[in-house]
Amino acid sequence: MLRLIYRHFQMANSLSQYYDCGDVAKVTFKVDPHLSDFHHKWNTTINGLLHPEQLREEVRGDMFLRQIKASNIMKFDLETYARLSATHLDKSYKWLCGRVEDRIRDERTRVVEQQLG
Repeated sequence: MLRLIYRHFQMANSLSQYYDCGDVAKVTFKVDPHLSDFHHKWNTTINGLLHPEQLREEVRGDMFLRQIKASNIMKFDLETYARLSATHLDKSYKWLCGRVEDRIRDERTRVVEQQLG
């Protein structure tokens, strides 16, 4: 939806504001305290693809999984993911993104509780 609005209001016909598959590959996870930054950059890049249909969900999931494997925060979720059978409905890109969003929400909640005393 956002892509349609952006295309409607773009000033020029240049496609330079769009990303391609190479840009997705350049988004890297660094360390756990920056999980939120990684997730934001990943989503921004995925949503900015000129041809999002070229990057199938299975490929997105594999690329995303390769990036977050180094995360200690995601360790339990990744172990759960690894134990799922290949045909299980939760063994998907959507499930992985959901677990990352849960861990980001958990961390934000912890910080707010800490600040409130």
